[in-house]
Amino acid sequence: MQEESSFRIERETIRIRAMAEAEGRAHEAKFAEDVNKRMLIERANAEREKWVSTINTTFEHIGGGLRAILTDQNKLVVAVGVVIALAAGICTARIPFFMNQPRMGVRTRERYESAEYIPPRLLAGHWLQWRCIVVR
Repeated sequence: MQEESSFRIERETIRIRAMAEAEGRAHEAKFAEDVNKRMLIERANAEREKWVSTINTTFEHIGGGLRAILTDQNKLVVAVGVVIALAAGICTARIPFFMNQPRMGVRTRERYESAEYIPPRLLAGHWLQWRCIVVR
């Protein structure tokens, strides 16, 4: 009888100890969750600050360059000349198309002017490639 009561007491002690340990683990997990959440928020804030400062620095450099171009007349003239030369280069690259010459030895003006022909670049959505072409 004494053995039975000692087994019951021991079993009850083991059960109470297990419940206390489970409560301790739950409390520790909740505390660790709060700590992890704070660390994650701090990391996210640091990352956001890094990107904001990077973007601000980039736009400061761009703004400084534009300010330098707009305030210095020589730089402005050079910039406008470069843009015009670039546009002229793009458009003149299309001239063989209009001069009855084969373009890269494959396609001729007649093929491009046929009503059923749709340029593959136009089909693929490359509208920028065809902007300089004048439609008659």
